[in-house]
Amino acid sequence: MVAIFADGFVSGLGTALLAVAFAVVYLPTRVFYIALGGIFTFVPYVVWACMMAGFGVIASFGCGIFSGIILSVLAEAVLHGPLEQRKTATDGHFVCSLGYYIVLIQIVCLIWGTQKKAFRLGADVMTEVGGVRLSFAQFTGAIAAILILTGFYLWVQHSRLGTQFRALADNPRELALAGRDIRALRLLAFAISGAFAAASAIMFASDLGFHPYSGLDAVLIALAAAMVGARWSLFGAVGMGIVIGIVRAQAGFVFSAQWQDPVTFLILIGVLWLQEVFSAKRRLEAV
Repeated sequence: MVAIFADGFVSGLGTALLAVAFAVVYLPTRVFYIALGGIFTFVPYVVWACMMAGFGVIASFGCGIFSGIILSVLAEAVLHGPLEQRKTATDGHFVCSLGYYIVLIQIVCLIWGTQKKAFRLGADVMTEVGGVRLSFAQFTGAIAAILILTGFYLWVQHSRLGTQFRALADNPRELALAGRDIRALRLLAFAISGAFAAASAIMFASDLGFHPYSGLDAVLIALAAAMVGARWSLFGAVGMGIVIGIVRAQAGFVFSAQWQDPVTFLILIGVLWLQEVFSAKRRLEAV
């Protein structure tokens, strides 16, 4: 049971990275960034291609992260930024993001095919931590995710640029009146989102392998975590992502893998209902 919990916790960290990737864009821009599914899918293939070309593991991972950043910044520079300047409605942004996702998936299929791939051949090395056995990919992925999330938290809370970034999510109009470069901050948000999505994609692909249609499922789960968790704060998405990972692992162990999605979304609906109940109670008490 402890091993299942640990496995869910590690998976939840990957979901938390992807949930933050969504929230980092959605909170300041209100762009429903479904194109993250395409970036999540594209990045492992870049890493795999670099490995096949003879690059080292670290260099290949770095190329994957860089490709995620570039793809995400392009989405803002070419698509969402111009749409925002034209005051396009949110549904226009959603359709555009969905189109970008489809284009990225088709590029992957055309270049690399539709077969499932993996970064390694054969079984992974097992590592024992506190009596719990994890694969080397899980262990290193968890450490990397914790370091990334911790570093991001410290940057957001304790740097001047991080303060501006939080202000962009709270009141972009007032930030613009203060003379800040909203365009540059939006590009930064998309760059961070691309980096986090790439890190999450590499983490999952290193452990489970990857195929062209894995991105949308992963993003929908992370999206749910972000929409529920980020109602408290940006980092509420982290906690909700970890909870979802643990719940999905327990559901797969107790029932079967087919029950993971239904159980996940039933719990999320329950959390949303509780949020609304307590919010309504506070409003009544205020009156």
